[in-house]
Amino acid sequence: MKKNALILFVFLIAVFAKAAEKNYQTGKLLDVNSQLYNKVIDGDSYVRHENSLFVRVGDVIYEGQCEERRHFSSCKPANWIIGDDINVRFEKDYMYLQKANGDEVKTKLVKRTKAN
Repeated sequence: MKKNALILFVFLIAVFAKAAEKNYQTGKLLDVNSQLYNKVIDGDSYVRHENSLFVRVGDVIYEGQCEERRHFSSCKPANWIIGDDINVRFEKDYMYLQKANGDEVKTKLVKRTKAN
């Protein structure tokens, strides 16, 4: 019985480790656009930044959008330089861009365009 429990435990660890793998592709950062807008919450108006990040992977240009928040946002473009290669991965309707320190910027995937 203990042997079966150990085998099950090892199997579950392997399954969760595989699920946690993040498979990145190499893309090229084409542009970062930041726009200010007012957001009203419970009658109070707040100024927000919304970033659009454009990444080319192969012959497709992806646009992801995210909102910068004052204290806890991962949406800030970091130290990226337009034209640099960047690690990118896709999951459902989201695009994740990897920062130099290994953290990710999560963006809502809003547009796909064929590159010329």
